[in-house]
Amino acid sequence: IGHIGIARRHPDWSTFSVLNALLGGKFTSRINLNLRERHGYTYGATSRLVGRRNASPFVVATAVSTESTGAATREVLFELRRVREELATDVELAETQQYLIGVFPYTLQTIGDLARRLESLAVHDLPDDHYERYLAEVAVVDAPALRAVAERRIDPERVAVVAVGPADTLAPQFEGLGPIEIVRAARAV
Repeated sequence: IGHIGIARRHPDWSTFSVLNALLGGKFTSRINLNLRERHGYTYGATSRLVGRRNASPFVVATAVSTESTGAATREVLFELRRVREELATDVELAETQQYLIGVFPYTLQTIGDLARRLESLAVHDLPDDHYERYLAEVAVVDAPALRAVAERRIDPERVAVVAVGPADTLAPQFEGLGPIEIVRAARAV
């Protein structure tokens, strides 16, 4: 499930990163708790904002049983709408910020990790102090700013949903969600 996001250099990047983590970027995210803990549809669901020079995809992904695909999709859409309509709680926001700041050092454990960070600075033409500023920006995101970015950057009415499985079973589950296009895989010879 996803739609076009923002470019890596976009001013909303840091806030959108917090929003993404809250939605599906960490184990205790809203989408994972909903699909895994509340409904038992999956072992895990994630969202991610892919950093690219131009518009980047925002994607929610999970693996669910064929029978629960439509219901799981509706729950993801519910969470995408909810994050636009309700402020994050203080606890939820603080845990998300602490998570992002806390895991950051673990992304710099090897020479390869450092090279990827330096590569990102070069590819996206980011300033040398970008990561210091990013962490400082993450630390001060507040609930109204998070909701404002959600309203601007998350659009549950414009998502594309890709479900893989038996079309005859899946298609009826998506009725009422928008146009359905069935693409049948070519059979291997």
